[in-house]
Amino acid sequence: MVDPLYALKNIDGNIDVLKKTLEKDKLSLREVLSNIHKNKLLTLPDELVTYLTDDELEVSKEPEEDSKLASDKDKAWSLALNANIEHVKNYASYISGNLGYATHQGVKGLEFDRVMAVLDDEESKGFLFSYEKLFGAKDLTNKDIENEDLGKDSAISRTRRLFYVICSRAEQSLAVVAYSKDPVAVKQNAIESDWFCEDEIVLL
Repeated sequence: MVDPLYALKNIDGNIDVLKKTLEKDKLSLREVLSNIHKNKLLTLPDELVTYLTDDELEVSKEPEEDSKLASDKDKAWSLALNANIEHVKNYASYISGNLGYATHQGVKGLEFDRVMAVLDDEESKGFLFSYEKLFGAKDLTNKDIENEDLGKDSAISRTRRLFYVICSRAEQSLAVVAYSKDPVAVKQNAIESDWFCEDEIVLL
């Protein structure tokens, strides 16, 4: 039977070691988790422990089709575990709402004195929303037009609702920064739609 007092002292010592480890510069997530696992501070999932023991995951340059999924998974784990622990701290601050930034979808129901919304289709790399189409900087597809005519949900209607959500979060002031391949069209469409006045829009 393990002496409870000894166990507590041992845990305290291991925690002190972890604290010193966290003071290091350029510390990876792998190092932190390895320390936690080695000193039995927390129980880690078996799959995670397997990846911790492989400093460099061997991934075939030309994986066979049936092993491609596993290969991609290995690459993802390797990148994640070798990331700087500061990234994890920043992510924790982000999801806790302590950074002052949020995704468009994550602010519904919230209110802020001042809001700056950043619209950038290229960086978002998505296809469900399109500010370029909403503001007339990009032509609508035949499917977009058909869905609009039939009142069906579309990239335009989804983006319109999302734009309303983010703009209506502001209680005192709102700034919208739109990255576009055709800023003149964006300005013209915003004015014609009565969303903004001409003197409220600045082209850079």
